[in-house]
Amino acid sequence: MKVLFLHGFGESDDIAPFSTRGLGGALKEAGIDMSILRGFNKLTKAEMGPIVDPEYRQMCEAGDMDAYSWYPLVKGVDGGHRAKPAKDFEFRAAPKSMDEAASKLAAHINKIGGVDALVGFSQGGELSYLMAEHLSLLDATARPKLKFIATYGAEDCFLQRGKAPASISSDLNFYISLGSKDDDAVCDSKTMYQTLLTAGAGSVKVNVNEGLGHNMPADIPMYKEMIELLKSA
Repeated sequence: MKVLFLHGFGESDDIAPFSTRGLGGALKEAGIDMSILRGFNKLTKAEMGPIVDPEYRQMCEAGDMDAYSWYPLVKGVDGGHRAKPAKDFEFRAAPKSMDEAASKLAAHINKIGGVDALVGFSQGGELSYLMAEHLSLLDATARPKLKFIATYGAEDCFLQRGKAPASISSDLNFYISLGSKDDDAVCDSKTMYQTLLTAGAGSVKVNVNEGLGHNMPADIPMYKEMIELLKSA
């Protein structure tokens, strides 16, 4: 089996191996290969505002680290809103840029002969959701293989843009994982769960890691349930 990992906004394929040590170790133990893709857009200093960790953001702004995104996040873009009293979206993406990123991701998946699963953190998870409504861009080899999408700390990209997916294949199964202290993900996991099921997803499982913030779980055992679902998809 092959898994493609998509890192978060402002990260890169250089630091992702460190933030995904637990995931990589768990997949290796299960005999599953994982590759990491670099974001499509290298961020300028002016584009780094959405990076969550202030210390890391300062390092990127100083040029000590290269930072990438899958698509731009800016303020002032129209879209949907979180229900009060939850904090509304601070940064949004234009639907056109989201579709373009999904097209680029599909082209990469086709190029490498397909993958069995997408695993994404933060914006990488949101792009994974977007890929679910762009399956028609996958070729005859890649399309039948992709049956599982797992996200960690991801926001509801469909609510953010203000438009739910028209449909999602019943062949696709989802695993939504989040930390109990990751406020945005906690809020959006509920709306995303319902959106995916309403759009036709085969199954959707939500897992909350108590005490975890906006980061990937560090311990290998925390991925046991996700891997079991991946293998059964």
